[in-house]
Amino acid sequence: MPPKAEEEMLMNENFKMKEPYPTLKPVEVPLPYCVDHEKMILKPATNPLWNFTLWCTITSTVLVCKICTSSYTVYNQEPFVKTSMDPNRTRPILTVSNHLSTLDDPLFWGSIPFKNFLSLHRARWTL
Repeated sequence: MPPKAEEEMLMNENFKMKEPYPTLKPVEVPLPYCVDHEKMILKPATNPLWNFTLWCTITSTVLVCKICTSSYTVYNQEPFVKTSMDPNRTRPILTVSNHLSTLDDPLFWGSIPFKNFLSLHRARWTL
């Protein structure tokens, strides 16, 4: 038997939220992030040990990928390398793959000359 209108009203009042949108409460942002114009931005790491560890990780990944992909043929590699090494470049480079894979960028790193990875600001980052 369906509940009566009075019972429905009582049930609705018992389950009513105190605030209409509880997700709009101010949230404390974790330490490595800062909020700028309502966007969360990750602050760059300034710890030298972190930067050295990061460089070692990227370099070792590139070396392994270079060994594994030494027999690949890359078409239009020179225009890409020229664009990525351009010191006057002001916009980021976006590369697109025709499928979903977590190996795309590491394998791509293996085809790029090693001098691109000698500094962290030229390293490619993926999501």
